[in-house]
Amino acid sequence: MTRTLFNDGWRHRTKVSACRELAGSAASDWVPVLLPHDALIGLERRADVTNGQTSGYFPGGAFEYARTFHAAPELRGEHVLLEFDGVY
Repeated sequence: MTRTLFNDGWRHRTKVSACRELAGSAASDWVPVLLPHDALIGLERRADVTNGQTSGYFPGGAFEYARTFHAAPELRGEHVLLEFDGVY
């Protein structure tokens, strides 16, 4: 078994629903990140956030992460397992 670290080469952006995206509401631009990463850290804390005491006063939201993986030709037809640990 071969293990490969997957911490680099990731990007993230604010997520919009598929319906909004089809209607022309664009998500934010992709931002390169190195994992581990917390998308909320880049947001401004606000005193008016509901349940602010338990959320660190971050507004929350949905985010998506993406990374391109190019499998080696010798893996064609083989069983490949991607295991992610600590994903929230």
